Amino acid sequence: MLFCDPPQGHAHAAAACRQLAAARGDIGRIPRRTGVMCPMLYAPVTASAHGRWNGHRVDYRRAFSNSCSMKAQTGAVFDFTR
Repeated sequence: MLFCDPPQGHAHAAAACRQLAAARGDIGRIPRRTGVMCPMLYAPVTASAHGRWNGHRVDYRRAFSNSCSMKAQTGAVFDFTR
């Protein structure tokens, strides 16, 4: 769970909320993290999110080749590490 007013419920809630605000709630618009080198390892993961952003429904689902690639392309939203 991620809540943004105030940021809570997520390991990196403040960063995820900032990134979502900059992308106007569209996870697909979050800029790729720079300087991240991911291995060419095929270990597919699927990221999905469902909820509301400023009163609008959000439904996001995308498959990535591995978790490093997912984190690099979705910022803090799907980064659950502490």
